Amino acid sequence: MLSKVVILLCLVAGSFAGYLPAAAPAYDINVPIPYDTGYDTVDEYGTRQSRQESGDGSGRVQGSYGYTDPWGTSRQVNYLADEGGFRAWISTNEAGTANQNPADVEINSQAAAPAPAAPIRPVVKKVVAAPAYAPLPAVPKVPLAAPVLKAPLPLPSKYLQGWE
Repeated sequence: MLSKVVILLCLVAGSFAGYLPAAAPAYDINVPIPYDTGYDTVDEYGTRQSRQESGDGSGRVQGSYGYTDPWGTSRQVNYLADEGGFRAWISTNEAGTANQNPADVEINSQAAAPAPAAPIRPVVKKVVAAPAYAPLPAVPKVPLAAPVLKAPLPLPSKYLQGWE
């Protein structure tokens, strides 16, 4: 009997032999791998978004990303990351931007300079006094007293069953 069970188990194990996972090949995760990726899309409203990046596998990465909305406002950012750190160059026509170089970022703005502010003039409003009304007549105060019941209310006997 025992030999039949052993033979049956060997047959079952042999039928599953093709489904057992093989050992995965060993990869060295420290080997630099160059890459290149990106996209360029336009949505149903006309907004364009793009991104491109490439790396040489040794830590040097360069790329760009940007957008342009349906009204023509745009921003394009180009960047480089390498032994010298991260550096970015921004080109834009967004309102409120100016040419400047904060924190190793070069901003090149084609936005129109804001118009000079108009002088502030005080607002004067004519105030009209409310019309005078005669005072309301005084209403005499009458003290209100709660009614006092001096006799019990007559209740039909059907409500008093069991309470008598």
